[in-house]
Amino acid sequence: MSFNLLLTEPVKPYSRTAYYKTSGVWVVPPKVRRARFTYVGGAGGGYLWSGASGGAGYCAVEEVWVWPGKTIQIIVGAGGKRAANPEEWATNGGQTVVIGDGDTFHMVAWGGFGANKLIGNGGGGTGFGQFGTCDPNGVGIQGIVIVEW
Repeated sequence: MSFNLLLTEPVKPYSRTAYYKTSGVWVVPPKVRRARFTYVGGAGGGYLWSGASGGAGYCAVEEVWVWPGKTIQIIVGAGGKRAANPEEWATNGGQTVVIGDGDTFHMVAWGGFGANKLIGNGGGGTGFGQFGTCDPNGVGIQGIVIVEW
Protein backbone atom coordinates (compact mmCIF):
# COMPACT_ATOMS: atom_id res chain seq x y z
CA MET A 1 0.00 0.00 0.00
CA SER A 2 1.36 3.42 -0.87
CA PHE A 3 0.37 6.81 0.39
CA ASN A 4 0.59 10.07 -1.45
CA LEU A 5 1.52 12.91 0.85
CA LEU A 6 0.27 16.37 0.13
CA LEU A 7 3.12 18.70 0.96
CA THR A 8 2.21 22.28 1.54
CA GLU A 9 4.40 25.32 1.63
CA PRO A 10 5.85 25.76 5.13
CA VAL A 11 4.44 28.62 7.16
CA LYS A 12 6.72 31.59 6.79
CA PRO A 13 7.40 33.84 9.76
CA TYR A 14 5.74 37.20 9.65
CA SER A 15 7.92 39.80 7.99
CA ARG A 16 6.03 43.05 8.56
CA THR A 17 4.77 44.68 11.77
CA ALA A 18 2.55 47.67 12.58
CA TYR A 19 2.08 49.14 16.07
CA TYR A 20 -1.08 51.00 17.12
CA LYS A 21 -0.88 53.06 20.32
CA THR A 22 -3.93 55.04 19.24
CA SER A 23 -7.08 53.99 17.42
CA GLY A 24 -7.02 53.67 13.66
CA VAL A 25 -7.52 51.29 10.74
CA TRP A 26 -5.30 48.70 9.09
CA VAL A 27 -5.94 48.01 5.43
CA VAL A 28 -4.92 44.47 4.52
CA PRO A 29 -2.08 44.69 1.95
CA PRO A 30 -2.19 42.85 -1.40
CA LYS A 31 -1.47 39.10 -1.25
CA VAL A 32 -1.89 38.96 2.55
CA ARG A 33 -4.27 36.21 3.69
CA ARG A 34 -3.30 35.74 7.33
CA ALA A 35 -2.34 38.10 10.14
CA ARG A 36 -1.52 37.87 13.82
CA PHE A 37 -2.95 40.44 16.25
CA THR A 38 -1.51 41.00 19.72
CA TYR A 39 -3.84 43.30 21.65
CA VAL A 40 -3.82 44.64 25.20
CA GLY A 41 -6.46 46.60 27.15
CA GLY A 42 -5.52 49.80 28.97
CA ALA A 43 -4.15 49.52 32.52
CA GLY A 44 -6.31 50.72 35.41
CA GLY A 45 -5.45 53.98 37.14
CA GLY A 46 -3.46 54.09 40.36
CA TYR A 47 -4.13 55.34 43.86
CA LEU A 48 -1.24 57.62 44.82
CA TRP A 49 -2.04 57.92 48.53
CA SER A 50 -1.34 54.24 49.19
CA GLY A 51 0.95 53.55 46.24
CA ALA A 52 -1.48 50.96 44.82
CA SER A 53 -1.42 50.51 41.06
CA GLY A 54 -4.36 49.57 38.89
CA GLY A 55 -4.78 46.20 37.20
CA ALA A 56 -3.09 45.25 33.95
CA GLY A 57 -5.24 45.14 30.84
CA TYR A 58 -6.01 41.71 29.39
CA CYS A 59 -3.52 40.56 26.73
CA ALA A 60 -4.31 38.13 23.91
CA VAL A 61 -2.80 36.90 20.63
CA GLU A 62 -4.97 35.73 17.73
CA GLU A 63 -4.13 34.58 14.22
CA VAL A 64 -6.94 35.17 11.73
CA TRP A 65 -7.66 34.89 8.02
CA VAL A 66 -7.86 38.26 6.30
CA TRP A 67 -8.64 39.44 2.75
CA PRO A 68 -6.55 41.92 0.74
CA GLY A 69 -8.04 45.40 0.59
CA LYS A 70 -10.35 44.89 3.58
CA THR A 71 -10.30 47.33 6.49
CA ILE A 72 -9.65 46.24 10.07
CA GLN A 73 -10.86 48.71 12.71
CA ILE A 74 -8.60 49.11 15.74
CA ILE A 75 -9.79 50.80 18.94
CA VAL A 76 -7.05 51.16 21.56
CA GLY A 77 -8.19 51.31 25.19
CA ALA A 78 -7.15 54.35 27.20
CA GLY A 79 -5.36 54.01 30.51
CA GLY A 80 -7.46 54.57 33.64
CA LYS A 81 -7.32 57.89 35.46
CA ARG A 82 -5.80 58.11 38.91
CA ALA A 83 -7.98 58.84 41.93
CA ALA A 84 -8.36 62.61 42.23
CA ASN A 85 -8.52 62.61 46.03
CA PRO A 86 -8.18 60.10 48.90
CA GLU A 87 -11.92 59.31 48.95
CA GLU A 88 -12.21 58.30 45.28
CA TRP A 89 -11.37 55.18 43.34
CA ALA A 90 -9.23 55.29 40.22
CA THR A 91 -11.01 54.53 36.95
CA ASN A 92 -10.70 51.30 34.96
CA GLY A 93 -8.62 51.07 31.81
CA GLY A 94 -10.46 51.06 28.50
CA GLN A 95 -11.04 47.96 26.41
CA THR A 96 -9.07 47.41 23.21
CA VAL A 97 -11.11 46.12 20.27
CA VAL A 98 -10.14 44.74 16.85
CA ILE A 99 -13.00 44.37 14.36
CA GLY A 100 -12.71 42.62 11.01
CA ASP A 101 -14.32 44.09 7.89
CA GLY A 102 -18.06 43.44 8.07
CA ASP A 103 -17.57 42.10 11.62
CA THR A 104 -15.97 38.90 10.26
CA PHE A 105 -14.15 38.72 13.58
CA HIS A 106 -14.40 40.70 16.80
CA MET A 107 -11.64 40.57 19.43
CA VAL A 108 -11.82 42.36 22.79
CA ALA A 109 -9.20 42.85 25.52
CA TRP A 110 -10.75 44.29 28.67
CA GLY A 111 -9.01 47.09 30.54
CA GLY A 112 -7.55 46.65 34.02
CA PHE A 113 -9.49 47.64 37.11
CA GLY A 114 -8.67 50.93 38.83
CA ALA A 115 -7.08 50.83 42.29
CA ASN A 116 -8.96 51.84 45.44
CA LYS A 117 -7.77 53.38 48.67
CA LEU A 118 -7.04 50.03 50.29
CA ILE A 119 -5.47 47.83 47.65
CA GLY A 120 -4.32 47.60 44.04
CA ASN A 121 -6.53 45.63 41.71
CA GLY A 122 -5.91 42.56 39.57
CA GLY A 123 -5.82 42.48 35.79
CA GLY A 124 -8.91 43.22 33.74
CA GLY A 125 -10.61 40.09 32.51
CA THR A 126 -7.79 37.81 33.63
CA GLY A 127 -8.27 37.91 37.39
CA PHE A 128 -4.68 36.72 37.84
CA GLY A 129 -3.76 39.58 40.15
CA GLN A 130 -1.34 41.12 37.71
CA PHE A 131 -0.66 44.76 38.36
CA GLY A 132 -0.76 47.39 35.64
CA THR A 133 1.75 50.04 34.81
CA CYS A 134 1.07 53.63 35.75
CA ASP A 135 3.02 56.72 34.84
CA PRO A 136 4.51 58.77 37.73
CA ASN A 137 1.19 60.61 38.09
CA GLY A 138 -0.81 57.40 38.62
CA VAL A 139 -2.41 57.32 35.16
CA GLY A 140 -2.72 53.82 33.65
CA ILE A 141 -0.78 53.15 30.46
CA GLN A 142 -2.93 52.91 27.31
CA GLY A 143 -3.44 49.62 25.49
CA ILE A 144 -1.71 48.62 22.28
CA VAL A 145 -2.35 46.55 19.16
CA ILE A 146 0.47 44.89 17.22
CA VAL A 147 -0.32 43.56 13.74
CA GLU A 148 2.04 41.11 12.05
CA TRP A 149 1.70 39.86 8.50
